[in-house]
Amino acid sequence: MKPILALGKTNEQSESGSVNAGAKVIPVTDTSGFAVGDPIFISETDGSEVEYLGEIVSKTASDITISYAVKESKGPGYKVWKPTYYELMPYDVSSPDKRTALGVETQRTQSGVPYRTRIADPYTIVTLTWEMLPRSVLQALDTFIIVHLNHGIEKCTVGYYDYKAGGIYSVTATLLLDELPYSERIPGLAPLDILFQIDQVGAYQS
Repeated sequence: MKPILALGKTNEQSESGSVNAGAKVIPVTDTSGFAVGDPIFISETDGSEVEYLGEIVSKTASDITISYAVKESKGPGYKVWKPTYYELMPYDVSSPDKRTALGVETQRTQSGVPYRTRIADPYTIVTLTWEMLPRSVLQALDTFIIVHLNHGIEKCTVGYYDYKAGGIYSVTATLLLDELPYSERIPGLAPLDILFQIDQVGAYQS
């Protein structure tokens, strides 16, 4: 799938019905604020269990059809929205990778008594790699990071496919870069690595 970086909510709607796992047609009270091609997210009524559903492929007056099926059933009051700002990558990654750091503990002494202190919790870092991307794609992503994420300082939502776990994930994340460090190997084309630290799985950064 094509990864997405997203921020903010537009046209968020809370629906009275429920949606079953595997559904690709999502009932929506008012579809006028959605258009074919819009990226869509869904959650439980309390904002938990967020999923990225890909793009709208068609719509009627009462429902939208999305490109990726709902993974977990959503109960009455589920919410649907499109991101206010986003950068949808036009190509899938060529080499995704995920690793977990165990955190940091140190031993300190107080009044001659040693005790352990955790100074960093475990965390997961994901790397999304593209072997070659057009310059226009890189420039658009760079602008998104600089303008909407304040050079990578602000958190965002990343929707991506985890090949190890098997499934599409929506996570709040911190990008581990302030701009895109790319250099063209072929005129107009360059490889790209996006590194981000997962803050919370199944969440969305408003």
